[in-house]
Amino acid sequence: MKHSLALAALALAFGTHSASAQSTATYRLEFTALWSPATHPGAYPGGAHFSPLIGGTHSATGEFWEAGGLASNGMESMAESGSPTTLRNEILAAINSGTAGVVIQGPAISSPGGTTTTFTASAAFPLATVVTMVAPSPDWFIGSESINLRPGGNWAHEITIDLFGWDAGTDNGTNFNSSNSNTNPAVPITLQTSGPFFGTSPIGRFTFTRLSPGAEYCNGDGGNQLGCTDCPCSNEAAPGTIGGCLNSASRSARLLCEGAASVSSDTLRFEMTGAPGSAFAVLVSGNNLAPNNSNNPCFGFGSGLQSLEFDGLRCAVGSIRRHGGRAANALGEVGTTGPGWGTPNNPQVGLIAQGGFSSGQTRYFQAIYREDSMAGCGRGLNTSQAVGTTFTR
Repeated sequence: MKHSLALAALALAFGTHSASAQSTATYRLEFTALWSPATHPGAYPGGAHFSPLIGGTHSATGEFWEAGGLASNGMESMAESGSPTTLRNEILAAINSGTAGVVIQGPAISSPGGTTTTFTASAAFPLATVVTMVAPSPDWFIGSESINLRPGGNWAHEITIDLFGWDAGTDNGTNFNSSNSNTNPAVPITLQTSGPFFGTSPIGRFTFTRLSPGAEYCNGDGGNQLGCTDCPCSNEAAPGTIGGCLNSASRSARLLCEGAASVSSDTLRFEMTGAPGSAFAVLVSGNNLAPNNSNNPCFGFGSGLQSLEFDGLRCAVGSIRRHGGRAANALGEVGTTGPGWGTPNNPQVGLIAQGGFSSGQTRYFQAIYREDSMAGCGRGLNTSQAVGTTFTR
């Protein structure tokens, strides 16, 4: 089941959900490419860029690379050609064997530049490893190595890492455009101790920012064995998906939460991904999670209920408040290229002040968005999962 009886009992007894007790946390990984003629004069070739980001979450026994170790086939392919395919397959194999959690990936970018991607880490797989090739180069790369997102058992709010050049130990080249010359046998992966990046400023920076200060409920993956989370017309998302039931774009809409839910300094903000392109969405909140009838066998699991109105699940109920409508972009995203809900966008007073909420109060937020009435269950509306957060002073 999505939520254990113990967690359900805590929710009923205290009405709050500690971040440290959450078994999962969603992070935004921001990659800032700092490499430029100004930062690295004389060490900036034509066409300077970074290959697609590739990595994953894992346990201590599921490392993808380590300083002083030999590069796997996937690491060699990534570092020499920029292709993420072989390394991604290695990560998928680790997921299947139970030592890794999810794949983390992002696009290739020019440098200087930047990109972001999101992923969900779990208590079983709290370490994050992500790499990208320095291009052009023989076999040089930058990246994180087993970054612990849950130090001391608490999910970190933000972790920033300056990135320096590593040599994969698989090619003998010494400059950016060296011809291919395999190192046979390969030598251990090492931080560059010579070459154009040795002793220079960082080439890039990773910033891991936790997006879900609240607990997440009512996922549309049919994962509750009581059948509490079955989607209305067999439109379940893949098992383990955090988000709503599948929509006409074959995606699961996910409500993303960030900032501080503080009455005195409200930076609470919501965005959404996975909706159909250009869909109109409304953010709502309620005092309770459905089902809120104690006679319902699913009471306390935060699993939601089917509704004749939605292709998704109704989750936030009781004293419903609307927090404004937003149009998704062509990718089905709210808040990435246009306004989200909360600071710095409307409501400018903040979501907490707009709702008249108080310190100690818990609210459950959910997005309802327009859907193709000729697709799915034919109801014309769908929903995201819900995010519950307790307001502080």
